[in-house]
Amino acid sequence: LWLATDQGVVRLTLPDQRTTRWNEVNGLPDPRTLSLVLHQGRMVAGTMRGLAEVQDDGTAERLAMRFIDPAYALLSRGDTLWVGTPFGLRAWMPGEVGLAEPEGLARLGGARVPVRGIGYVADTLVAMTESQLLWRDPLSGAWTAGPLLSGLGRLTAFAVTSDGIWVGGDRGAGFVRPMSPLLRILYAPTDLPGGVTAIASEGSYLWIGTTEGLVRLRLQGR
Repeated sequence: LWLATDQGVVRLTLPDQRTTRWNEVNGLPDPRTLSLVLHQGRMVAGTMRGLAEVQDDGTAERLAMRFIDPAYALLSRGDTLWVGTPFGLRAWMPGEVGLAEPEGLARLGGARVPVRGIGYVADTLVAMTESQLLWRDPLSGAWTAGPLLSGLGRLTAFAVTSDGIWVGGDRGAGFVRPMSPLLRILYAPTDLPGGVTAIASEGSYLWIGTTEGLVRLRLQGR
């Protein structure tokens, strides 16, 4: 079990419950850890001040040394590590000292805003900002901004399923597909007990973490 905390990265090995910790003392650029992802067999941590690869010996090695900003979200795809940053979606390749902006994204107005979630729906790359989703066409590589999802409040939670994407904010959660409006909405506090803090999908169940507790929903028609 891997945990991203404000005091570093924690690994709990089961069933012996052995704990290993990484923080600024052993190599993290900042103990405040925002995201974790397994990339090419190694765990990478996104912190408030850059990226680091955590090692089995309890140390951490900086990645992309020129990147010293928050890494809100991480996604591994082949050799590419996608990073959600305060100024948009960026990509890192092994050996590079900085992050690169995806080709064509700069031409999309309003794309240089915080990215809080990243995922793939089939072959379509999706990035979640605090108000909408950005989609990359898998054939042309062109980027398109989806409709504003302001009814859910400021977007903070993101989960990809085989059918589309669940997103969540302080006013509720909703389901969307590429370039679609919200297809299903769960409002807080009527459908959910509080604002959404996290979303996870596994099998036929959807788990939604809220400010007032955890909700499990059974998905129909999958």
